[in-house]
Amino acid sequence: MRIAWDAPEREGGDFYGFLYHSKRTREALLEIGVDLAQEADVVVHVRTPAVFEPRPGCFNVLDTHWEADRMTGDQIEAASLADLIIVSSEWVADVFRAHVPSVPVEVAPLGVDRCFAPRKRRWPRSAPFRFLWVGAPNPRKGYELLIGREDLPSDFGAWFKGFHRSDGVELYLKTSVPGEGQTIEQMGNVTFDSRRLSREDLVELYYSAHAFIFPTYSEGFGLTLAEAMATGCPAIFTPAGGVLDFAKGIELPFDLVDAEARGKPGGDTVAVKLPQAKPDGIAAAMQLVLAGYQQVRRKAYEDGRHVYHSHQWSARAERLVGILRRYAGQRIEEAA
Repeated sequence: MRIAWDAPEREGGDFYGFLYHSKRTREALLEIGVDLAQEADVVVHVRTPAVFEPRPGCFNVLDTHWEADRMTGDQIEAASLADLIIVSSEWVADVFRAHVPSVPVEVAPLGVDRCFAPRKRRWPRSAPFRFLWVGAPNPRKGYELLIGREDLPSDFGAWFKGFHRSDGVELYLKTSVPGEGQTIEQMGNVTFDSRRLSREDLVELYYSAHAFIFPTYSEGFGLTLAEAMATGCPAIFTPAGGVLDFAKGIELPFDLVDAEARGKPGGDTVAVKLPQAKPDGIAAAMQLVLAGYQQVRRKAYEDGRHVYHSHQWSARAERLVGILRRYAGQRIEEAA
């Protein structure tokens, strides 16, 4: 099979996620013998829908995701030019099918690296219980719900329910902002880590955590949560968006809040509803994990094994190949 691969080449904003999505999918396709070229009759574009531009005369596939329940006008207009849309979760597929009904939509879930293997957790009471959060420090990832906002009743969001005064509990925040910050700072029992870690070091950080907390507003897939779960880490998460395809653990209560989504810089905006976890609910979920940790960690290990084995990049590559053969088989065979 010979296909052309079109993906962003720079980091920043949404591009960072698409770069990683593209890199791992490319590697998996090459491993199963797919010929990736600059020119071919079938072109896979890995990018946000608002900046998608089809190649004339080709069968154009948009491999993408989105995090809100509505799409902007520029996204809809661009996505409608695709011959096929591939997304990372059933939830995103429903959003695209509702807004771009003229284009077929298929699902190919993202994968986790093989290094994120499940490991049984232990909590020696002599060590602090570590809650870990990983992601970009922006509102959509739930960062402010954990560390605090002006309209919350303390300096540390959900942390105010006694956690910031406890010697037996810590919160570890691993931020990810390409090109910024390479520091690790301690503030009481909260650690702020902005270092760029290798995949191996990131895996060790996951293994060091007793629970993973992810009060995200919405995800197209939720790769960070999938990676944490794959290591066997008990998960606390917002049950909305793309994570519904795989996530298990402690579900956070949430409210739907009014927000705006933008298609591209300078482009359209659209009013959306995003699920915002309740700060009191986050604190209650933390307490629940602490109180029943023996049972929680055993279930998390089994859930992690399922995520690890069912969400490999190799499986995504095989699924992509099957989808492309079904929709563009003749063009692919003629190119071969």
